[in-house]
Amino acid sequence: MLTGWLIPTRQGIANARVKTPEEDARLKPFELVAAVPDQNFHKTWKWHDKTGALPDHQYDMWGPLAIPTPTGEQMGYVIMQKEPDPQHHTTIESTAEYQIVPGLGLVREIDSRVTNGVLVTRIEVSLRSMTPGSGDEPALRSLTGTDPAPAPGRPPNEQSDQQQILNDLRQ
Repeated sequence: MLTGWLIPTRQGIANARVKTPEEDARLKPFELVAAVPDQNFHKTWKWHDKTGALPDHQYDMWGPLAIPTPTGEQMGYVIMQKEPDPQHHTTIESTAEYQIVPGLGLVREIDSRVTNGVLVTRIEVSLRSMTPGSGDEPALRSLTGTDPAPAPGRPPNEQSDQQQILNDLRQ
């Protein structure tokens, strides 16, 4: 099982930590996975793990464009993450496509992996329905604007929530 810690930054949403049963990697620098969008735009960026433990990633993000959601099409953004083959940097070994709708979140993800030019895995996950409160999801922090009240002793502001997220990452 792979667990990632996503945090909000001035540039967008970044992955700060990746944990598997075998490894717990704190990313340096944080890996930007979704840029803050402009009105109509296309952005491209690269991420390089300074520790050398993880492969490089290339990103493209564009939009806004119509994204299918359980409640009909809504304007959103597509992010394409590409991981080059470590032996042949001009060949893409794996891709992940994310379709994100502001205010709703991730509505579709497609992960593909290629070995020797042959597709070996393709996994597609799509949001099919939305029923608020139907799962055991944790309480939303006030960063989302949906938290009814701050925890006792904590100021109700975005900076304190961001600090709490960073504290969680250090654990």
